[in-house]
Amino acid sequence: MATEGQTEDVQRFDRWSGTYEQSRRQSLLFDRVHQVVLNQIASENEGNAPDSILDIGCGQGGCCAKRGAVASCPSHGGGPPEGMVKVGAN
Repeated sequence: MATEGQTEDVQRFDRWSGTYEQSRRQSLLFDRVHQVVLNQIASENEGNAPDSILDIGCGQGGCCAKRGAVASCPSHGGGPPEGMVKVGAN
């Protein structure tokens, strides 16, 4: 069961879902992290695409969307804030 603080966090991300990826801070904070993660996936698989990628806490799917540059495999994302997942699915 989620604590009150966890529930508030999910609600905050749901409210933020409409503009989450539009902030310049998003790319400044996460683009490098996404690239490191995707490079690690590629190196762990010796340049071969993995069968799939699962991104837990994916927000709007920024990392999943960028994976095409590294791996031509399906990617799946999920997380508690339904608003984020809905925006990412579109």
